[in-house]
Amino acid sequence: SWFTQNACTSPKVRWGTTKDSLNNMANAKSVLYMDLAGYHHHASMSPLDGSKVYYYQVGDSDSNTWSSVIIVYSSRHNLYLRCFSYC
Repeated sequence: SWFTQNACTSPKVRWGTTKDSLNNMANAKSVLYMDLAGYHHHASMSPLDGSKVYYYQVGDSDSNTWSSVIIVYSSRHNLYLRCFSYC
C-alpha cells in the first residue's frame, strides 16, 4: 500500500529481481477514505519466490511517475507493499 495526495489515473506497482529490470506489473486499487485526505493505493505482487530478493517501484503508469526503486526480501506468501510515494 502507498499514499498520494492526488489521484492517480493508473496506479501500479512494477517489480523484478534486479533494479534495472522491473518487468512485472500489477494494477493497484485506489481508495479515498476521507475527502481532502489523499488516496491510498493497494496492490499485490505475486507469485514471488521466497528465496529471491525483489526490487519494486510504485506510481502512475499513465503519467510515467514512479517512486525510487525499493528493495524487499520476499517471503513464501504474497507481498503487500508498504511505502509512501507521490504521483
